[in-house]
Amino acid sequence: MKKVFKKFQQISADAVEVAESNLYRFDPSISNPPEEVAKVAMDFWHPKALIAMAKPKSAMEPDAAKEPTKKPQ
Repeated sequence: MKKVFKKFQQISADAVEVAESNLYRFDPSISNPPEEVAKVAMDFWHPKALIAMAKPKSAMEPDAAKEPTKKPQ
């Protein structure tokens, strides 16, 4: 078994020039962690649903309805 692994390491060393890994972020909505991991930070892995509150409409005019301002000369 050791001989086979040693051969594998040699072939890998000869064939692979560079190996690179990047981990940018965890997204709990597309991740499925094991329960042991999820128990450590339950609020991250199983967040409570947020209730969106409607904002009242403002009475502001659109920019096109306002009079243009004159630049001083």
